[in-house]
Amino acid sequence: METLHRTIPEQAANIYQLIYISGVASWHQETRDLCLHLSETLKQKVVPRLPSKHVTDPGLRLRDEIKYLKETSQLKFTLTVPDAADTSKIST
Repeated sequence: METLHRTIPEQAANIYQLIYISGVASWHQETRDLCLHLSETLKQKVVPRLPSKHVTDPGLRLRDEIKYLKETSQLKFTLTVPDAADTSKIST
């Protein structure tokens, strides 16, 4: 019954939040897929480089990345490739 009494702006805010969550979750899947493809091609384990706070708290990672997306309209991640000169940064 409570959902019926929500205002349109509240409902719109919830819809937008779901869109952000879905978009960032899809981005995480794409980063995993890219790491797998690169690992296979390079014959070395390629992994996303995450701050330790995001490794231990995936919910915080999601919240931080949604906040970054809202502020900059961008998504980004960093890859670690063994024996590479530096990390690789990818954004959209």
